[in-house]
Amino acid sequence: MSVVDLALRLRVATVEQLSDALELFANRPGIRSATRAVQFADGRAESVGESRLRVLLAELGFPAPIPQAEIYDTSGRLVARVDFLLSDWGVVVEFDGAVKYGGGAPAALIAEKVREDRLRDLGYEVVRATWPDLNHPPHLRARLDRAINRSRPSSLTGYVTTGGL
Repeated sequence: MSVVDLALRLRVATVEQLSDALELFANRPGIRSATRAVQFADGRAESVGESRLRVLLAELGFPAPIPQAEIYDTSGRLVARVDFLLSDWGVVVEFDGAVKYGGGAPAALIAEKVREDRLRDLGYEVVRATWPDLNHPPHLRARLDRAINRSRPSSLTGYVTTGGL
């Protein structure tokens, strides 16, 4: 999946071009899986981890999240561009890879904490997923369910725009 997301992100090919290419291999082993990967692909994924997390969210039965959603405060200032937004509940899901915070630099960590506080001030719940979470779906599902149970979608302020390519 992540390689298809990357191809779309880099504009190496479009979904239509990839689908057309797959038609050349009809009736070959693996073609159904490849076709599903192309249909599910999203070039807004910025890492392998985000691609895998999006697949896992679907496998866990969540509706399609908004990737790279931009959340603004009531004054129109950008608060955050988040990895995923489960908009039905106002739950932000962030994938934290090993290098996200500049090797643990205090300034980067503090900036991320301030960003997360600003999201919470607007009424969003934030769930952070890491590589180990991808291998423990029930644990991640439980954390997401708790965030959904805490969420108050009717109290969200500001507005959201969908991330574009």
